[in-house]
Amino acid sequence: MPVKLVHVEDMKAWGRLRSYEEHEGISLVEYKQMRELSGPEETDRLLLEVEKRLKEIDTDEVILQKKVSVRLPVGLFRVTQHIDIEAPNLPNTIVVADQGQVKGARLYFRSSWRKKKAVIEYLCPSNIIHRSQISALSAQAAILRSYVNENKMTSGRDRTKDKVIFVSHRWEGRLSPDPDGSQFKRLSVLENCYLIYDYCSFPQDMSKPSASALLQIVLDEMTDLIEDVIVLSAPDFMDRGWCLYEYIVASMRASLICDEINVPELVELRNLAATRVPVPMGTKGGGFETQLKNAKVQRTLELVNSLLPCFRSAEFSVPSDRERVQSLLVSELFRKLPAKQEYDEYTHEWRSEPWTIEEIEDAFSNELKWDYLQYNTGFQPYELDVATTLEEAVRRNYQRDEMPRILSGHGGFSLTRGFIVDEETGRFLTVLLAILYPIQFARLHPIKFAAIAVFFVSFLVITIF
Repeated sequence: MPVKLVHVEDMKAWGRLRSYEEHEGISLVEYKQMRELSGPEETDRLLLEVEKRLKEIDTDEVILQKKVSVRLPVGLFRVTQHIDIEAPNLPNTIVVADQGQVKGARLYFRSSWRKKKAVIEYLCPSNIIHRSQISALSAQAAILRSYVNENKMTSGRDRTKDKVIFVSHRWEGRLSPDPDGSQFKRLSVLENCYLIYDYCSFPQDMSKPSASALLQIVLDEMTDLIEDVIVLSAPDFMDRGWCLYEYIVASMRASLICDEINVPELVELRNLAATRVPVPMGTKGGGFETQLKNAKVQRTLELVNSLLPCFRSAEFSVPSDRERVQSLLVSELFRKLPAKQEYDEYTHEWRSEPWTIEEIEDAFSNELKWDYLQYNTGFQPYELDVATTLEEAVRRNYQRDEMPRILSGHGGFSLTRGFIVDEETGRFLTVLLAILYPIQFARLHPIKFAAIAVFFVSFLVITIF
């Protein structure tokens, strides 16, 4: 993907935000490849080896590609005969033989009553024989040089290990997102990170067909870029189609590291996305865990229904973008929306029914429709601790908050911090679950039941002590 990254230290040196065509930042692909390198010293050594190998093979010197031995047919009389041989598979190949003469894909020779073999050699310039290797090594050398150049800009710090941050912002002007430099000033408080900022990171010069084609590739894969997101506040942020799309995707992925807006519906949506409920122990539908799962599903679907009208009324500078962004959002909802829960009256079990693309597309003009779920009304999602200012995000080193694993450090369920109840009640429920859970396995083979019972007794002891 042709996405350029902007390091904040370079951006500060510019004095303003530069367009994609105005700077030579590393690409996102190069960044990911550089992240896998060991360090400056190892990179320098590897670069020398790669350049040495390129110098050896990227020449016009004719070398042996391969050697083939063929048996010549015998004859009583010395007459000229020929046999078919393998044709060259590379351009500019010279074929020679120690017996006879090669013309095209045939070997001409004088027959003999004695058995003979001919050795055929295929000779070709080195840079043609090794062209695939040269291409791979050249690409590797480019990555290594980019790594070296990136680290020459710092005083001993490997900045290729810095985080990449996606900036969701409002375009303040038709031709420039930041005509008065206010966004540049706000972003200048950041440090030790790369930015994906559309004006700097995506092709802008649409007078060139190649740039237009590259931009279409970027926009079609836009959702994949929305990770570790900063949302810059603007008075009409929620009225802009692209901004709203980015905000919804970041919230459904719980991938925000700074949110200057904190719209209540999207705050709750990201909290629900970050909340992990216990896996239901059965499918009958009345269990404690099922009630929690239903609460999360019910509230998530309600929030999505409340947000889709905002998208319908959102504005786009380019009207054709509405269809593109809706398609991107439909794909993300298809991946992220929790499945509908349907109760089967015959089996008395709940089953999950995934949403279809058609149902989600229809929701943009109507709304999502599902059977109301019974759930625990006391359910409270985990509250993500997201920075509300850029300065706070820097102090936290751009770390994202996330809900602790269901199993806590003491081996019990983590049912606290706004998830269900207080710590003491959570510990009581943990002990109760540890005692009751093995009962449903009582009809198993005695050895299997004993193994499960031992596991949960150990689990219980660890939880209590």
